[in-house]
Amino acid sequence: MNEETKRALIRRLSESDLDITAVAAGASGIWCFGSRAAGCARVDSDWDVLVVTRAPVLESRIRRAGLDLVNVRFAELDAWTSTELAAHVAAYGVRIDHGRELTLRSVPTAAAPRKCAVVNGRAQTLNAMWTGLQPGQRRRETLRLRRDLHRAWLLTQGASIPPTATLEREWRSSPRRARAAILDLIPLPQKIARAIAQPDD
Repeated sequence: MNEETKRALIRRLSESDLDITAVAAGASGIWCFGSRAAGCARVDSDWDVLVVTRAPVLESRIRRAGLDLVNVRFAELDAWTSTELAAHVAAYGVRIDHGRELTLRSVPTAAAPRKCAVVNGRAQTLNAMWTGLQPGQRRRETLRLRRDLHRAWLLTQGASIPPTATLEREWRSSPRRARAAILDLIPLPQKIARAIAQPDD
C-alpha cells in the first residue's frame, strides 16, 4: 500500500468523521485491509477498514458509501484472533495510524470449523434452489461458493485468507490435484461439485 493510497484513505475517513490522530491517541489503531491494502483494487473497490478501540462501540460493522468499517474492542482482540477476518487482516492489513504498537494475531485453524459449516449449509441451499436458477445465477452462486470453499480449505491448513483477486489467481494457477483437494473438503452435492470442477479458463 503506497503513501498516496494511504493518504486517500485518511481523507475518506475524515469525510466520515473518523480522526486517525484521535484514535491513535486513545491507544487504539486503524488498519486498511482487503484489495486496497494488497494493491489489487479496482476503481470501484470499497475501502475496508478495521478500527481497534478501547472505547465502547455501538456497532461492530458500519457500511457507508464506499467504506466498510469493522470495529473491534481492544478487550475482544483475543477472541477475534479465531475469526476468518483476523486470518486476513493479520497477514494483509496495513496500519495507517502511528499510535502505540499493537500486533494483530490470528489462529486460522480456529476459524475453520465455522467456515466449513457455513459453506456446507450454503452448498445444500444452492443444491435445493438449483433447478429454479437461471444459468447466470448458477454461475454467480457457484463461483461464490467455490471461493468460500477455497477460503475454508486455507483456514484448515492454518493459512491466511488473501484478497479475492489473489485467491482467484491461486485457484487458476493451481494444479488439478490441488483443486480436487479443495473440493473434497466438504461433501458437496454432485451437481454442485461438477459445476465447480468445470473448466473456467
